[in-house]
Amino acid sequence: MPSVSLSSRSQRRQVLSGRVRWKNAVSSLWRANGNGADASPVPLLLSRRNHAAANGELPATPARALRAWLTGFASCVRRQAFDEGRAYFHPQAYCFGSYASWCEGVDALVLRQWRKIWPSISGFGFDLTRVRYTVSHDGQWLCAMVPWRSTGYRPDRSPFSRRGRLTVVLTWSRRGGWQALHTHYSLNPGTSQTVVRHSRQRA
Repeated sequence: MPSVSLSSRSQRRQVLSGRVRWKNAVSSLWRANGNGADASPVPLLLSRRNHAAANGELPATPARALRAWLTGFASCVRRQAFDEGRAYFHPQAYCFGSYASWCEGVDALVLRQWRKIWPSISGFGFDLTRVRYTVSHDGQWLCAMVPWRSTGYRPDRSPFSRRGRLTVVLTWSRRGGWQALHTHYSLNPGTSQTVVRHSRQRA
């Protein structure tokens, strides 16, 4: 593989500066807000406000849009509203699930992940006090990290705490609003992978 030479001091400074910004962002990823009652998403990096956002072509407050996406989709999970949940995802979304290793397209996501897991859990929700996110400079996509919780059920029907983490990439369009282009759900270490259908599956 050919090496890339940084021919100027300014190029080297840019690379080092980028590494520092990324390191600082990651180190603050799960830092507590300091107020447990504050459920506002916390930005990792503050992006410049561009002319599109200023003119109202994009949502003026990404934090509010992100909160609406998380609360709305969590409601779909709890109600097993599969068709309604589709609207939160780009049709060509590429997703990693807690059950399905990967799903390409929302149809595969519904079939291989949602219909396997949603009827098998209860009480799903996101911890909105621990959301972290960053927004692109053009305001058309954001990446967020947030813990989630649910109740799973063992083969003997006894409940257990089923918790994990989500990384989600949302993209904005005039036609679809904010939609997930990528999600990655993972269970917390040590959490059981066993799922037993708990409730009647809905259409």
